[in-house]
Amino acid sequence: LGACASGAKPAGKITLASETWGYYQQYLRVIQPNKPGAFAVSLDGRSAFYYYCEDVVCMSGSGYKHNALKGCKAYGKECVIFAYRDTEDDWRAAAGGEAARLAAEIWAAAGW
Repeated sequence: LGACASGAKPAGKITLASETWGYYQQYLRVIQPNKPGAFAVSLDGRSAFYYYCEDVVCMSGSGYKHNALKGCKAYGKECVIFAYRDTEDDWRAAAGGEAARLAAEIWAAAGW
């Protein structure tokens, strides 16, 4: 998974706890079909936090990533951005290399 402003770079795959995966599914339901947001997860896969725009008209930008990381780090763990979405394809652009491949696998498994 790609690191963002946190500076953390996972050494390999992050295995999400089942509760974290459920929280991620909740995030996907909340942001669909047109709300920008970001989902951060701890390197151990046990903590997560998401941030999104609740307004009718939303601005794009890195504030979603920053706030998601900040919320995740409040649990006292190092975190990375797991998903970022402003438009339909932004999650692909937000993740690079191995992170993009993992994100694509996750989204495919989720039926997206």
